[in-house]
Amino acid sequence: MSAIVQQGVLLPQQQTPYVFIRSKDAYRGPDPYRVKDQLTFLQDAWMKYGPERFMLHHCWIQRKQPEQGEKEILPSESLYWNRNLVPFALNSIQQDIESKLGSRNIFLKPRQAGYTTYMIIRRLFLPCILNPGHNGLLISQTGEYATAHFRMLKRVCKLFAMVDPYDRKQNFFAEELHANLLHTVASNRKEIIFDQLDCSIRCASAEVEEVGQGLTLQHVVATEVARWEGNPEATLANMKAAIPKDGTFDMESTANGHGGYFFEECMRAREVGKGYREFTYHFHEWFWHDEYYLDNPVKAETLTKDELMVMGIAEEKHKKLSLYQIAWRRKQKEDYRGDFDEKYPENDMDCFLLTGGAFFDKEIVRYRYKELLANPIREKYAKLQVYKTQKPHRQYVIGADVASGLEVGTGDLDWSVASVIDLDTGEQCAEYRSQLLPEEFGWDLADLGERYNNALIAVERNNEGGTVILTLERACSYMNLYKHLDWTRRELSKRGKGGTQGNSQGRLRELLGFPTTPKTRPLALNRFRFYLSEHPDKVNSLKLLEECSTFVRNQDKQGRPEADVGCHDDCVLAISIAQYVRAVKLGYLPTETLPHREKYGEIPQEFQPDSDAAKEHD
Repeated sequence: MSAIVQQGVLLPQQQTPYVFIRSKDAYRGPDPYRVKDQLTFLQDAWMKYGPERFMLHHCWIQRKQPEQGEKEILPSESLYWNRNLVPFALNSIQQDIESKLGSRNIFLKPRQAGYTTYMIIRRLFLPCILNPGHNGLLISQTGEYATAHFRMLKRVCKLFAMVDPYDRKQNFFAEELHANLLHTVASNRKEIIFDQLDCSIRCASAEVEEVGQGLTLQHVVATEVARWEGNPEATLANMKAAIPKDGTFDMESTANGHGGYFFEECMRAREVGKGYREFTYHFHEWFWHDEYYLDNPVKAETLTKDELMVMGIAEEKHKKLSLYQIAWRRKQKEDYRGDFDEKYPENDMDCFLLTGGAFFDKEIVRYRYKELLANPIREKYAKLQVYKTQKPHRQYVIGADVASGLEVGTGDLDWSVASVIDLDTGEQCAEYRSQLLPEEFGWDLADLGERYNNALIAVERNNEGGTVILTLERACSYMNLYKHLDWTRRELSKRGKGGTQGNSQGRLRELLGFPTTPKTRPLALNRFRFYLSEHPDKVNSLKLLEECSTFVRNQDKQGRPEADVGCHDDCVLAISIAQYVRAVKLGYLPTETLPHREKYGEIPQEFQPDSDAAKEHD
């Protein structure tokens, strides 16, 4: 059957079948000619008016009760007993979603913003009744929530196309629709079956891991995925593969701590941007919602630095915040305390901040992240972000972490990253991030080094790092490469009366590149952690701070600092290498890098820490 797609709804071009018959009772029920005409009328109205206006004229919702201190913006003056029934007018968040909607979407949401209502109407009910033969499924986190969502679905169906839910005389068209096109048959499950359209909409619980398997589904919505018990990835894997090409799939949830399937999917969709790979990413801060404000505003002179930063972020991203909204924020901060960032996020990393096991100071990372969101200081290119341009006669250090090609989380590969810092101040001046072959990364490193006054480049020499170093040295003829001074054991032999006797002696050698070993890796990470705590204003990369917020001590590996599951640490390692090399060049060589006297004998005077000879050598 040839078909056209109009605003997310499949519209058949050929004539709609007159009637689908499930039993002999259907002959005494709906009129097949009226079914055909009503379906054609609704499809034409959808194409003519568009989704927003169509839903306003045909759908009713029961609005939520405003929380204590929350301003009510919907009309409450009504002569009827149920004052909560209102036409479905899209709020500002729903309007933004409608403008960016894809076939597969993932939503990281604040509380009580109307996402579930929108999904039930826009992504399940309307696509099914406008496309004969299409089936929908809503997966809730528990059976109790599935019952509540099914009640919402029945209300939407019952009130569809009514002019006035309280005056039966004005609802002749709606009654005709329910008697013909929207005629339903009984089901012993949480399911609405439209026998004339040969389609159904079900509500099920994620507690059943096999939910939806074996069904033909064109439209699937999964709610509060971050709170699903068991294995959400296994629950959704078979279902996603079974959804046809013209079908839709949507996941939405508030944040629920760090890690897990929903977190990993959000990071993937957020990283790669809209329209790439699987999901279109949607995130809205709490200040998108017009209802969040109080009648009593705060005084401008009492605004804190944190509140001024939030106002700057909001003005750049969405709209200018009022003092009434700041008053609401203060009250919610008092009520929710540490849970405020999860319930009403102000950026899509705060809601995922760790509750324990973080390697870097959470508050420093969070505060600097907000500062950079409010006052961006970058000059952005395709792969390079410049925070500070090079200055004549200044020296710079570049730390480079080379991608090993390993998968991170759900199929995302790691990155090759280079971080440029000022030798004197340690301030981050630029950051390069890409997924290239090692040879190509080497050429880009050479260009970046020349741009910053022939900077000293320190490349991690593990794995693919050797290829990058060879490219820099041989192909690019780049001479200012970091050489790591390390101790090695040399075996000596001498003959005696009892035969040959072995003896070991330590010696120094220089090798190109930075070795990431159990000895040097903790030192480099601690160097950067100390610098971040002392000079957070000199760390300028948002991506770096995001990785810092997900950099944890892995308890399964004796507390080894590394990125959490599904996260990256390439930016962290690159700047850590740069900070370590800076410390070496400035003569702050830590004593931990030198061998113990009893193991290797006396350390030469020129390599004694804090000695004049050491400084001259550096």
